[in-house]
Amino acid sequence: MGGILEIDAQLIVSLNGDSFVVVAEGNYIIVNFKDFKALERVTAGGGKSAASESKPSGTKKSSGGPLKKLNDVNTLIRRLGLVVDVRVGNKSYVEFGAGNSAKIKAAAIFGKIGSFFSK
Repeated sequence: MGGILEIDAQLIVSLNGDSFVVVAEGNYIIVNFKDFKALERVTAGGGKSAASESKPSGTKKSSGGPLKKLNDVNTLIRRLGLVVDVRVGNKSYVEFGAGNSAKIKAAAIFGKIGSFFSK
């Protein structure tokens, strides 16, 4: 990609009954969810994706787990020249594009632990 992508936007996105706010200025994007459950529902995608259904049954799953996926997303966002701050309740959870790997904040860890007790 030739240059740095710059965006100016304010959006309210609704997906499967949950809504979240996306605010962008320049190369910095904030995605804010109202609570951790809304983040989990939106990122869960409601089940299997078309890509996962099309894989043959003998195909081995990729290794690396969730941290590998986060770092893959971070690499893509860095290539675009963007910084994406994912927040829940106005607290930063994960920041992509600011460094060589995704920055997971303490609030994300405590939010995940708290979600286990609310089930």
